[in-house]
Amino acid sequence: MSFIADSNFVYALYNAKDIHHQDAMSWLSHNAEVMLVPDVVLPEVGYLIARDIGHSGMQTFLELLP
Repeated sequence: MSFIADSNFVYALYNAKDIHHQDAMSWLSHNAEVMLVPDVVLPEVGYLIARDIGHSGMQTFLELLP
């Protein structure tokens, strides 16, 4: 089974300071589903990371993508 992740979920997974980070990590660790990230989600996540963490955070995020 798989699920489609939206920008809020992906951002919460990446940003440990996000208020939903622990919930997202917990949900992901208890589910064996494959996470699908539509390409339209990436620009928004990139913007949020650059805004809140900085360009170095965005670079690290992009390096984590397969």
